[in-house]
Parts: sequence; structure tokens; C-alpha cells
Amino acid sequence: MAPENLSLKGGLLPAEHYQAIFASMLGDVYEAIQAASRLQREVERTHELFSKIESLLKWLSRERQEIHDAATRFGVMLERLDEENERFIRVHRSTLDAMRSELDFIARSEMKERGSKLNVVTNVPWLVAIICSGITGYLLGMMAK
Repeated sequence: MAPENLSLKGGLLPAEHYQAIFASMLGDVYEAIQAASRLQREVERTHELFSKIESLLKWLSRERQEIHDAATRFGVMLERLDEENERFIRVHRSTLDAMRSELDFIARSEMKERGSKLNVVTNVPWLVAIICSGITGYLLGMMAK
């Protein structure tokens, strides 16, 4: 048999066909290698992307924890402020109540004093009338003797 006529399972094909088949297979292998290379680059990029995502997630976790801690501190500060406000209100309410009581006492004392002065002013004509009546009675009594 001549090399240009090789058999394939009992059939004979010209050598050019085998060369074409071999070239086609080499082309398929080359394409498969190229696809595998592209896939490898994609895997590497995906790995880098996942690595960046992991770093971002860690950063976000730290940020979330910091925000949570700040919110907790803020809540504690608000509770303390609320307690201070309550204490301030209690202290000033008692101070205002004491001032109100003192002002009420002063007002009652002032009203009593003014009432006494008003009674004196109101009773002056009555007292003058009594005194005049007494003087008149005395003078009439002196004249009658």
C-alpha cells in the first residue's frame, strides 16, 4: 500500500484527507486550548473580583459595627440627657413651688397690711365723729354745770 492510500477501518482514504482531518483536529485542539486559556483568565478575574468583594464585605462589616457602636453610645447619651432633664425639671419645679409659696405669703401679708391701712382710713371719719361727739358731750356737760 502506498502512503497516499491509508485505510481507516477497512476503507481507504487519500493522505490529503488524513492531513485535513489531522489539521482540523489540531485546529480544534488549538481552539480548546484558547478557550481554556480564556476560561483561566476569567477564573483569575473572578477570583480577584471575589477577593475584592470579600475585602468590601469585611470593610462594610467594620463600618456597620462602628455605626452600631456609635448608635449605642448615642442612645446612652440620650438616656443620660433625659435623666438630667428630669432632674433639672424636678429641681426647678421645687424651686418654683417654693418661690410661689413665698410670693403667696408675701401677697397675703401685703393684703393684710393694706387691709389694715384701709380699715384705718375707712374708720377715721367714724373715729372723728365719736371724738367730736365726745367733745360735744363734754362741752355740753361743762356748760350744764
